[in-house]
Amino acid sequence: MKIIKCILFCCISLILSSCLGEDRSDCPTARLTFSYLGDTNDPAMFANNIHFVTLMVYNKNQQLVMTRELSKHDLMNFQGVTLALASGNYQIICWGNINQHNEQLSGHESLLVGRLHHSSLTTDRQIPTNSHLYYGSYQLEIPEKRFAEGDIRFCGAHINMEIFVRNMSASNAPNKWPVIEAHNLMPQYNMEMKSAMPYATTYYPETEYNTDWRVHQILFQTLNFGDDNPVIINLKDNNGISKCKVDLKQYMADNKISVDDKNEATVPILFEFTDVGVEIKLPEWIVNNVDPETR
Repeated sequence: MKIIKCILFCCISLILSSCLGEDRSDCPTARLTFSYLGDTNDPAMFANNIHFVTLMVYNKNQQLVMTRELSKHDLMNFQGVTLALASGNYQIICWGNINQHNEQLSGHESLLVGRLHHSSLTTDRQIPTNSHLYYGSYQLEIPEKRFAEGDIRFCGAHINMEIFVRNMSASNAPNKWPVIEAHNLMPQYNMEMKSAMPYATTYYPETEYNTDWRVHQILFQTLNFGDDNPVIINLKDNNGISKCKVDLKQYMADNKISVDDKNEATVPILFEFTDVGVEIKLPEWIVNNVDPETR
């Protein structure tokens, strides 16, 4: 046992002595923690909502000098990252929950031209949904031969769309299920999480059947848009015939739904077909359990 302790002591001493010497290129020079408080100032929100982080470090010339991919296991061990960087000023950019099926980074070797967009944007495939995305940025200064610390605060970078359709078809066969098209969405951010394309893209989310509520549901995520938006929700039958269109801006205003300055923003819509037509409203489970003015 004494021999093992001696070996461990020697190893630790060797590492520390190397970091105290002239060559510190492999030694941590910055310790950055991650935090996300959501809309309720809850410190547990990061662990609950962000499962992996893509971190990029840009130098003073806005060129990429380092990328780190942090898994859920990494984040459970330490909710942050240590970096070995020379003294200087850096811009740190973080994206949480990038899914290669839904998102990809392009041109990100440069901070100015880097983009995050849907993986299908540059192909002929339809865009069904984005991931539950989060974003963080931080200005890091590492003084000469000194250790820097800081906290990268994340914010929400997606909006949850929850669309439900009741009694549109008497058949629950998938080939009879309703179809939703969400028009005039923006599918690309720059590295400051700002809109990088016009609001002119259509999303084609998937339809499922919710046996508990006995409704068809279309649950998907989009990149951020504001209360003042051009989005149109088009409900079609499986033959492609439009049954109803919703001006999302007007619907949100009528139902006191706001997504501005929200981290966890959700827009719920229920299309209910009756003998006299279709009613567009908040789902009753939303009305009963959530004050729309707090959304």
